[in-house]
Amino acid sequence: ALRSIVNILAVGECSGRTFQHTLALIQHLSHLPDAREIIANELKLKAHDFGQNLSADLDILSAALQKSEGQDDLPPSVIAKFSPASSDQAKLLRVLKTIDYMYSKTGPDGNEVDENSLREIYETFRFTALWKKLGESLGIVEQKPDIEHIATVLLPLLESLMVVCNNVGVTSLTGVPAVPGSPRSPLITEQSVDDLFVSFTDDHRKILNLMVRNNPSLMSGSFSLLVKNPRVLDFDNKRNYFSQQLHKRPHPREHYGALSVNVRRARVFEDSFHAFQHKTGDQVKYGKLSVRFYAEEGVDAGGVTREWFQILARQMFNPNYALFEPCAADRQTYQPNRASE
Repeated sequence: ALRSIVNILAVGECSGRTFQHTLALIQHLSHLPDAREIIANELKLKAHDFGQNLSADLDILSAALQKSEGQDDLPPSVIAKFSPASSDQAKLLRVLKTIDYMYSKTGPDGNEVDENSLREIYETFRFTALWKKLGESLGIVEQKPDIEHIATVLLPLLESLMVVCNNVGVTSLTGVPAVPGSPRSPLITEQSVDDLFVSFTDDHRKILNLMVRNNPSLMSGSFSLLVKNPRVLDFDNKRNYFSQQLHKRPHPREHYGALSVNVRRARVFEDSFHAFQHKTGDQVKYGKLSVRFYAEEGVDAGGVTREWFQILARQMFNPNYALFEPCAADRQTYQPNRASE
């Protein structure tokens, strides 16, 4: 009976409402002895089956894309395999998200679930060949601008790749692992998840940027993993993501007092530093900023703050402060000065 519950996710279409009810049902049943493991094993089997089906479908799609000269040349039957909510890629994503949900919540005993349990499940998925075939299809699309929009049809499969990489653990290019790797990972014997993620995102950065640009909310979900590879996102997408993160306010702004900054026009940098050095990050982020220049009349309705930001931004990059230095590549952008403490 527990295994049959997974069929709700894997047979036909599954509306958002049905999906949420099913997740809640699975979470409640997980309090029964061994129920979580039984459901998880069934989910793993379904994920493997969908992976095999999708591998065959991607071969057909790649062949059709190679022959096509435009959108009208693509057989509807091929596109239909990936389009509806009942497609195997949509089902795979639902199954992976369910596994993620099951092990991201507290366990039946009320304690936090061991993250290793979740990672071990994802490490059993031998999907490297599937991701390579997905890359081949995207590569063909990138060479044919007339059918570039077809890439959006493959979004659920791309999200599935991100979910797997996120749970196995991707090392950022700075060399700091997000989650410690496991020496027994089957992915390591095929292709390390780091190499897979970096090579895939490097090769298909154009399409990934197009998807993020068309749907910025992707960066709030599974696509947030793209920040692990700093070469991928274009500047406008990085800026939008940065802005999204700044506006995530965990507490009402009213909890933080006004942040009064009184500065001398000739000493904006030093005075600003002294005004902020004992403030916490949350105070700076969420406090209402009020700027005043000494010996100058004027209410800060936005214009004074704007002028303060402009002056401060210029002075921050003053080489005499040794905070930043121009990048050697273009002399137009800056990086932290290695000599700065």
